[in-house]
Amino acid sequence: PNQYRRPAPAVALFGFGYDDELIKVLGEPWEGVSAAEKALARAAEEQGRPVDEIRKQRQDLYDRWIQELSREDASR
Repeated sequence: PNQYRRPAPAVALFGFGYDDELIKVLGEPWEGVSAAEKALARAAEEQGRPVDEIRKQRQDLYDRWIQELSREDASR
């Protein structure tokens, strides 16, 4: 399938965003980024929390995940 249409995991799972530089280059995010942003908004609505809070929670999850992987690598 066209991977650019699928929700972008970096956005949907880990709360990543994009900046004005991306918009300058692309004009607008690809379809999968928009789908992931909508998924974040749905999750926020379902939990009755702001999108920024959900995004921060998922970014923290990413940070913890990376730290765990780094510790595992260091222990090898």
